[in-house]
Amino acid sequence: MNFRNNLDSAAMRRFGIKVKFDYLDANQAWEMFVTTLDELCIKGTSPEQMARLKSALSNLCNLAPGDFNAAKQCLELMNERDMAAGLLKTLQSESRLKPDGGRQAMGFAKFQGMR
Repeated sequence: MNFRNNLDSAAMRRFGIKVKFDYLDANQAWEMFVTTLDELCIKGTSPEQMARLKSALSNLCNLAPGDFNAAKQCLELMNERDMAAGLLKTLQSESRLKPDGGRQAMGFAKFQGMR
């Protein structure tokens, strides 16, 4: 949740650095997806299926690294037959849980450096 709106300008001036954490872009999300598949030791997914998964993943515009960690933990507990599709399904569930639907960035403010 973005708490910047809860702080007045006097409080904001006390922070030397203000950092904005955006959601992952499509390329970053795909890299995390492939890395998570490797970490789960998921091999043998066909190129056609990978293309479908990449296309579906690109529709999720509000993913963060923590979503991949949560999905990985979930899949490690479940007995999923198609782990690659299960990873996408779990990430879609994580995305739907967010109130902003991917329309709002996370974090504080744009990086402004130290003064």
